[in-house]
Amino acid sequence: MEQVIKALIKDEVKSTKLVIGLNNMGVEASNFHLNLSNTILTIVGVKLNDEEFDRYDKMYEEVLNIDIEDNKSLNQLTNKIYRYLMKIKH
Repeated sequence: MEQVIKALIKDEVKSTKLVIGLNNMGVEASNFHLNLSNTILTIVGVKLNDEEFDRYDKMYEEVLNIDIEDNKSLNQLTNKIYRYLMKIKH
């Protein structure tokens, strides 16, 4: 199950980079965001309060600082988000 969750997180990270990048170029792309967060949180079994969700959401924005082709950095961000969810879950 861990691999499935991480795969979903990685897809959400990539989607976030694409949507924010398009929005920054003047293309309204918010409606095309995959919004996998709800699915991820359901699978993990975590209910986040507003503060926790804001932190969770901000972590995805860190993708703007990395090259999407840099698999190592992408995996590091994916693992960071996964660890955060596991920490809150317990």
